[in-house]
Amino acid sequence: MMASCFPSLVARLLVSFFLILQCVVEGKVSGAVQPEKYDRFTAGFRPPSVPLVVVDPYFSVWSMAENLYDDVTRFWTGRPVNMSGMMSIDDAVYRFMSNEPFLPEESMKQVNVSVFPTQTVYTFQQDGVQLVLTFSTPAVWNYLYSFPVTFLSYYVRSVDGRNHTVRLYYDNSAEGTVSDNSHFVVWERVNVSQNYDTMRIGNFHQNYCYQSNDRIDWGYWFVQVAADPSVSTSMAFTELSRMSFITNSPLPPDDKNQPRPCDDMTPALAVAWDLGVVSPGITLSRSLTLAYDQVYSIKVILMKLLRQKLLRENQVNKPICKLPLTYLVCLLPVCILWRHHGGLSQG
Repeated sequence: MMASCFPSLVARLLVSFFLILQCVVEGKVSGAVQPEKYDRFTAGFRPPSVPLVVVDPYFSVWSMAENLYDDVTRFWTGRPVNMSGMMSIDDAVYRFMSNEPFLPEESMKQVNVSVFPTQTVYTFQQDGVQLVLTFSTPAVWNYLYSFPVTFLSYYVRSVDGRNHTVRLYYDNSAEGTVSDNSHFVVWERVNVSQNYDTMRIGNFHQNYCYQSNDRIDWGYWFVQVAADPSVSTSMAFTELSRMSFITNSPLPPDDKNQPRPCDDMTPALAVAWDLGVVSPGITLSRSLTLAYDQVYSIKVILMKLLRQKLLRENQVNKPICKLPLTYLVCLLPVCILWRHHGGLSQG
């Protein structure tokens, strides 16, 4: 009896262990406006670089400064991949992410940063308003809950017992889509759903998997936000979008001057929210989604080498039944993998 129950007991313990592990890995921040509740998990932990967007090696953005506003956000190699953030409190504008040009000199005060397995939570405070900014990338072991996207969530509340008028701003430039800033980029709106406003930006020349580089040079960076009367979006020159927000003007219309080099009047995908009045005891939240569509992620080296050999021997156009047996044997594992994974070349 004991012998028959033992495997079942072990299985239940393993299931319980993995369920607990999943809860820890997910690192959910319910009531994210109080990150101090979770300090027991990260007490004294301050990584030298703070992960912001960590989906894969090509879609990887970090903060390498003590405060989020002390430096530009960067690729894991250290190259700038700028994302910026501003907040207007009672018509006074402050930055809380990045220190690029055309941003306010004065920044909000960063009071806390907590890093979890799948989330990074920043807390800022200024003029009686608290902002909690959460970067969430659900890259967990259970594929049912794992998504190759990063969610930016903003939680705003009054902490001095007074009403405040608040606006929020986000943008990212095209630097994350090219390996060289002299490359030409294009941008457009994508009709995904009437409930969402979706923009994308990427390299004009989509040469998939053609180079070996730490930086990607193909695919598209997506920004998606829920359609709402309080939100406005723009695809335009970075300076114009930022100055429009600072001066409390509408974001500029979409720039039609494309394609153009990434470093020529650098275009950016911008989002602005007008939260209206933030009253004491009420937390207002907004969010957006970041994603990167590589279109093609993997090139099957064996197929490329085989095609080159067939070209050299003028056999590329021969019927498959007349190819040498060696070539057919080489093709067999590739075909099996292709069928099993539904196409290795597609991301």
